[in-house]
Amino acid sequence: MFIVLSVCKIIGIVVLVVLALLAALLFLPVSYEIDADIDQQRYSVKVHWLLRLVRFRFFYGEKAELLLNILFFRFDFLDQEKRRKRKEKKEKKAAKRKKKKKNPEDDQEPEPEKGPFQKVLGILRTVARTGGRALEYDIPDAIWPGLQVFLFRIRPRQVRGTLEFGFSDPATTGQIVGGLAMIPLLYQTDLRILPDFETEQTYISGNFYAKGHMMLFHVVMLLIRWIRQKNVRVFIGAARSAA
Repeated sequence: MFIVLSVCKIIGIVVLVVLALLAALLFLPVSYEIDADIDQQRYSVKVHWLLRLVRFRFFYGEKAELLLNILFFRFDFLDQEKRRKRKEKKEKKAAKRKKKKKNPEDDQEPEPEKGPFQKVLGILRTVARTGGRALEYDIPDAIWPGLQVFLFRIRPRQVRGTLEFGFSDPATTGQIVGGLAMIPLLYQTDLRILPDFETEQTYISGNFYAKGHMMLFHVVMLLIRWIRQKNVRVFIGAARSAA
């Protein structure tokens, strides 16, 4: 009996630890901070999670930075030296694989590698096909209600700054102002929006700061809400079949 109780106690502790970790992952907030100075052309995005054990930073100014810190490990995605070494390793591995698989038929000239423009064009074609198929299954109408709730929950709690803009065509400026007027959140913050209807040149200037947080629980709930929609399930099935 003592052994059975000990085993049950260990199992209970393990279950509690797993539930605690799961709760931490789902309910600890992911904080984000966006800071943009359009006049100085400086832009930064900071994200941290799990009591700053996971940190992400993007900065664009005189130089660009894209950093991810997980515990004591740091990943610099824009480090040219590391990128060059990774590329050399991939090329060496590819060369070794070619040598192992080499046969008389391999002497044929390889197909020319696609350039960046062709790759981007291919991606755009795929997106267009997917978008057309999504419209056939009424996906926008199915996902929009849940997306509205999600965007409200992750909205920034602090927004401040000054944005001044204008277009050479005053009608375009008016359309932009009308679009912004449909976002009440912008007018419930300290963000000042100053449209310029008299300018003869298109421009935008000022600064913008936003800070907020979200939880992964919100993402999970959004995905569950989408999956419950029959249209979405049928669309996913059709997309997988086409792939």
